[in-house]
Amino acid sequence: MKKNLLLLAVVLLTALLANAETSQSVCATLNHEGTVTTFLGGNGLKEAHAAAADGDAIILSPGTFNAVNITKAITLRGAGAPSLTLPGDTIKSANGTYITGDMSINIGSTEGKFTIEGCEFNNDISFVKAPQTDVFKTRIARVLQLNNNVASINFVHCVVYFYDSSNRLNEHTSMMNTAAYYGYYFNPFVNATNCLITGDRANTFSGNSSASGGGKLLNCIILFPYDVAYYSLSANCVAYNCLACTKNSYNYTKIEDFFQYSYNGTNKAFHNLTMFNDEDKVPSYPFILTEEAQQTYLGEDGTQVGIHGGALPIDPIPDNLLVTKCSIAPKTTANGKLAIDIQVSTAK
Repeated sequence: MKKNLLLLAVVLLTALLANAETSQSVCATLNHEGTVTTFLGGNGLKEAHAAAADGDAIILSPGTFNAVNITKAITLRGAGAPSLTLPGDTIKSANGTYITGDMSINIGSTEGKFTIEGCEFNNDISFVKAPQTDVFKTRIARVLQLNNNVASINFVHCVVYFYDSSNRLNEHTSMMNTAAYYGYYFNPFVNATNCLITGDRANTFSGNSSASGGGKLLNCIILFPYDVAYYSLSANCVAYNCLACTKNSYNYTKIEDFFQYSYNGTNKAFHNLTMFNDEDKVPSYPFILTEEAQQTYLGEDGTQVGIHGGALPIDPIPDNLLVTKCSIAPKTTANGKLAIDIQVSTAK
């Protein structure tokens, strides 16, 4: 690993020296069959993608990049999305990788895999067509489209807002230790483990009740934070060791009946949010339960339900090789020297 880090640092240094007249502090590094090429500036992702081939990896430094429509089965890896906040929040961290502008995933190849890790997307993403797709430690402000032409998709340690999941993926959809927001119907095919799931419509969880197939919710928290009417979880879903909670309720389906079509005796539902705080306030990320709740509401494995439980509690920091810092002075000194600061490391 140290040898690889040193090689990448040397390549980065060479590329920066060749572009000494610039002052950009963000870079995209393309690894193609062992050859490393670095692209500087906000358009670095676009330029790296244009030069990439299926199977290549693009590593992004901290900073902001312009979006590109992905047409190749690549790995896209950022420095992390440490501000895994609610959709619509504009808080940024100096250590995060941000991609701005709408983006589509439309990959013609059915071979290999498409992977995103450690990025924060501030606009819309449409998953149109792709082979197996993995999304790790990433925040997506709005998934505009989910299409059946995506072979399978897995969200792990993410915060994602699904704007309209009426364009449903098939049953090969999974989420683990992920906070998922639904603007329309909850996808009844999804398999979710140690997730927090919420919606902003009254019928988020009852939609498309005639859909075939069915997902499984395991050790999840279903949160109703708004003043809306509540409906029961679709009969196409089966829930185990889950917790449903609400701040307010009208005279529709009672929160206690939320699991009536998928109830197996291990789920709990009640009218308050005090498992998050004593004031019954609507919680926000990171959705930490109180110490008492962590010991009270347990999943199948004996750990707390929700995104901080299970074998892999949520963590926004990537595990793989990162360009953590890439900066260059705007010009050389009087004696011809150029100040460059590059940091390449594994996050953990």
